[in-house]
Amino acid sequence: MMESELCYVTAVNAIQQFRAKTLSPVELMQAVIARAEAVEPQINAFSFTYYEEAMAAAREAEKRYARGEERPLEGIPLAVKDETY
Repeated sequence: MMESELCYVTAVNAIQQFRAKTLSPVELMQAVIARAEAVEPQINAFSFTYYEEAMAAAREAEKRYARGEERPLEGIPLAVKDETY
């Protein structure tokens, strides 16, 4: 699967692929970060990004899958929309 396509994988499909070891949380996070960086100048969606922390969490998720100790939604990227008026 191409990196750009990974950004549109469903959470259910990603988890299935993590368990089957056909996709890793690190690969998915790298694809999501690459896409966010590519479109951010045009859409200005993020006030703050925590890419280093996200990659560290993805590496931890990968270890949990390897040990069979994954938690619900382990390794699924998440963005939070924060609006303050």
